Amino acid sequence: MKYSRFCLSLILLVFVLPLSAIFADSATAYAQNPTAPFTQNKSLNILDSYEAEDPLEGYNRSMYAFNSFVIGYIFRPIGKAYSWVMPEYMREGFARMADNIEMPDRLINSLLQARWDRAGIELARFGANTTLGVAGFWDFADEHMGMLPQTNSFGMTFAYWGMGPGCYLILPIQGSTTLRDGIGLIGDYFADPITYIPPYTLVNFIRLGIKMGIELNDMTLVIDNYTRMYDSSKDPYETMKNMYFAMKVVTNQDLKTNGLRNDGDTSRHE
Repeated sequence: MKYSRFCLSLILLVFVLPLSAIFADSATAYAQNPTAPFTQNKSLNILDSYEAEDPLEGYNRSMYAFNSFVIGYIFRPIGKAYSWVMPEYMREGFARMADNIEMPDRLINSLLQARWDRAGIELARFGANTTLGVAGFWDFADEHMGMLPQTNSFGMTFAYWGMGPGCYLILPIQGSTTLRDGIGLIGDYFADPITYIPPYTLVNFIRLGIKMGIELNDMTLVIDNYTRMYDSSKDPYETMKNMYFAMKVVTNQDLKTNGLRNDGDTSRHE
């Protein structure tokens, strides 16, 4: 029985829940602007401007269909039940706590990009939010100190130093990525503190619970938006692909900001 429960937990972690991280960003972009130009005007092709090709479209469409099936028949029922039990403000707080835990990944990449100012902000945000923000449940650093939430990863570091995105890929379970960002996921994995919880121990069950809880919580915040996008688009695959690259353009542009709230740097919070 214990072995069966462990296998079930492992399946949920590896096979089901990681999809939400990728689709969460794209669905959020759609929710903020469902009539964005790239879904209406073919001359504004963000995929072309990002210089990423899609030579594996047949494979990618098959993986997209598979991932959409998982979302519709597994994610959505689980998300509905979780959302019914957990109010939205609690889910948003848990998402901020997860973001706080992932600080080392962003700090390491800020240092690799020689962005000392952003590295300092990461440390200051972590200290303030862990203490005054109650383990990150509230974003005290943003609300009271003007330090914006940061976005960073190894894929962004590769982009910062000039590496091209390579081809577009949809991975089974993992979702949308590029060759460059897919390689970057390896670095992100090893920079995640939760990775180093010892396996095959009671503590490992805590690690599985934390990872599953983070993914489930993030998924519930955007699953309805993703479903509306899927139902309303004539070609959901193209829409998702363009939204993914639009989101990547925005996050890479974020590297040009100083990470502080001022008159010219408020869009991320609004």
